Amino acid sequence: AAFRRVLAEVPTAHLVICGYGYPEQVTEVREMVQALSLEANVHLESFRDDVRDLLHASTVLVVSSQSFESFGLTVVEAWAERLPVVATRVGGLPEVIGEDGGGFCLAADDVTGFADAIGRLLKDGALRADMGERGYRRFVGNFTAERMADQYAHLIRRA
Repeated sequence: AAFRRVLAEVPTAHLVICGYGYPEQVTEVREMVQALSLEANVHLESFRDDVRDLLHASTVLVVSSQSFESFGLTVVEAWAERLPVVATRVGGLPEVIGEDGGGFCLAADDVTGFADAIGRLLKDGALRADMGERGYRRFVGNFTAERMADQYAHLIRRA
């Protein structure tokens, strides 16, 4: 529903949905895409192992989890590529996204806000670049393998 609103403002937008889902979930999503007449602009993919290539081909990462998201690794992967994020305020996503400006974090049921955030990023290259850079700085400051290894080493030394 949010993407349908995005298309009203940015008719050339495309949404690529990737990941694993149970067959009944995949069927539900396909039916929703058809019911909203979005087949030309929504592309359903299964799990992908070429994440970096997919991110390079993207303008915005959208994480629309509705009930569970423990950490949000895809957010960190997007930030490593300077890609801004629009996500739902579910599970660990608010903590990962933080207040640093690398993305928008909205309530899972805020269809209008979600659509507006995606639309703003698609239409405003300067905002997109700024948020992508802020996300990259958050990635470097908090989520690199080196940073996490240093933090684990510090914990082990303290113990």
